[in-house]
This record gives sequence, C-alpha cells and structure tokens, in this order.
Amino acid sequence: MRVFRLAATAAPLLCATAAFAQDADDGDKYNFFSQPTATREQVLADLDECRDLASTVRPPQSGYTYTPNVAAAAAVGILQGFTKGAQRRHMFDAALRKCMNVKGYARYAMTKEQAKVVYAGSWKEMRERLTDRALAPTEGMTRMEP
Repeated sequence: MRVFRLAATAAPLLCATAAFAQDADDGDKYNFFSQPTATREQVLADLDECRDLASTVRPPQSGYTYTPNVAAAAAVGILQGFTKGAQRRHMFDAALRKCMNVKGYARYAMTKEQAKVVYAGSWKEMRERLTDRALAPTEGMTRMEP
C-alpha cells in the first residue's frame, strides 16, 4: 500500500497546470516546417525520424506524496497526472522543433483553422499534408523562431 503526503504540493501543481493550459492556447502552437528545396522522400523520412525521436522524451518522475487522507492523495495524483501530460506534450513539441531545425527546416505560423485541417486524421494522412506544406513556397508567411 502506498501512503501519500499532501503537504505544500497541491498549490504549485495547480499553478503548473494552469501555466501549461495557457501554453496550449498560444498562437505559437499552430505551425509547420518548411524546406522547399528538399525532396518529398527526404521530408517524409525527416518527419518520421523526428517524430520517433521526440516520442521518447519523458518528463522527470515526481516524488511520492504521503497523506493518510485517501481523497487528498487522489486529488494530488490527478493533478500530477495532468501536469505530467502537459509537460510531456510541451517536451515533445520542443524536441520535434529542435530536430527539424537541426535538419534545416524553418518553422512558419499558421492559423488555428489551417492547423485543424493539417493535423486532422491519422498520422499517415497528417504526414502527407505536412510534407505538402513543407515543400510549398512560403512567400508572405510569418517565419517563427526555431
């Protein structure tokens, strides 16, 4: 049986969860990678390689919390789960951006509506749309920092 301690961990977790939820709403979230001089096969291979690499990134393990109160332990566990999920998504995005940047791709902004179309469906479908975007001209588009 695990015993949990609530202590002062709930308040920082609530703040961290709110901060990560705010990150998800940022316009910076909607982007694509571009390298018009690449071949289609190269872009497909780079997307797969960077996605595989980024999927191995994990946030650090959190410590155990002690409390004899089961409800408090459940609340802390739920908050830690939300925080860990948000951290993992943030770390995945950062690792993917870094990998694609190292491979010579530039990052460009797109609207939320464009992102819904590009990122809809299975990985195979998304991969094809992302490749089309990567090979398309980018004149007049907003280039983002890596």
